[in-house]
Amino acid sequence: MSKFVRHCLLFGVVLFLLFSAMDFCCSKVAERSDRQPFNIWHDIMGGTVDADVVALGNSLVTLDFNTEYLDSTLGVKTYAMGFSGSQFDRQSYMYSLYRSRNRPPKVMVNFIDQRSMSLTKRVPDKEQFFPWFFDKDFRRVVFPVEGFSLADRFIPMWRWREFNFNLFLSRLDSHITKGFKYVSYSLSPFPEASSKPMRFGSDIVALTPLWEEYLSRNASEGIRTVFVVPPMYNSYFYAPGCKELLDSTFQAFARRYGANFLDYSSLSIKEDSTCFRDPYHLNGKGSEVFCETLSRDLRNLVLMDKNP
Repeated sequence: MSKFVRHCLLFGVVLFLLFSAMDFCCSKVAERSDRQPFNIWHDIMGGTVDADVVALGNSLVTLDFNTEYLDSTLGVKTYAMGFSGSQFDRQSYMYSLYRSRNRPPKVMVNFIDQRSMSLTKRVPDKEQFFPWFFDKDFRRVVFPVEGFSLADRFIPMWRWREFNFNLFLSRLDSHITKGFKYVSYSLSPFPEASSKPMRFGSDIVALTPLWEEYLSRNASEGIRTVFVVPPMYNSYFYAPGCKELLDSTFQAFARRYGANFLDYSSLSIKEDSTCFRDPYHLNGKGSEVFCETLSRDLRNLVLMDKNP
């Protein structure tokens, strides 16, 4: 072997070790970050989701399920397990990882909307997965679904190439507590275009086995499941006929598996723009108003005989 080749190999090994060390450091910083969604995955993978009532869903959970308010009013521990941009095909593997490493909850609250009948098209912010690439359980559950490239998996720092590391240095603009993100501002008035419903295709046939497996598991383990339809600004988002399909589909699931179905789409705050961050999500003020009613219903329906 020529001297030049040996030097090239040595240089390559040094670069590989250097970038491996950088990759490890980036992963550890992200894993311990208080920024969403790293912090939620940190709690799940670290086994620190110590909660009696856990909400599962997309960004609706993150912004609507006010854990601070619910902890104080329900007298039990709560957690907001929001997976932004996801539908139940992705939320189901989050739930699987959560259950494999944390104590079981007493109540699971599933936030549902029109998109709950659709498959996830694309998960935004895939960097949320990066810190756990070397965890065996995470790879087994997540990799087959998300389809990361071989370069992402095996070349150090490659998956981080487009990540904005200034995120870790920037100041938090919201208060985050156990997965819940408190947003103080509201957008009022909303643009006219924001009042138009969004259309999504229905993939409920493909999703039904996942929902049934989830509901059956909860029922067999004595975990109460509650479907929650949150309020949206002037019932924004539902195309004609979609709300009726949502109601009939999940009410049937509830009857079959002994779950509860709570519909807050007509809650009076749906006409108060000061309670919304945008037409789809509540802000901090709206979450407190909404969770006041949710807290009362949860206690009356499912928590009376489940207090520790």
